[in-house]
Amino acid sequence: MAGTVAAVQGSLDNHSPMRIGDVRLRVDTLDERGAVIGECFGWVIGDVPAGGRAYFLIRVPVPGPAYRISVESFDRMGQAP
Repeated sequence: MAGTVAAVQGSLDNHSPMRIGDVRLRVDTLDERGAVIGECFGWVIGDVPAGGRAYFLIRVPVPGPAYRISVESFDRMGQAP
């Protein structure tokens, strides 16, 4: 049997009036007490329109019972028309 791969998936809502891109996400793996036991980074693929939503799937090298996802960085791509 092949090994399993842990991953987190979700969506990112852009509540700003600007289109954004190159969104880099940080994923912290948490233990039962909420302590960080691992971290990794991933990307939201494509631009996220103003007021829009984009989806992501990020493999995590250290699986755990919970994850905390935060936006590490992004680029402003332009004002919505």
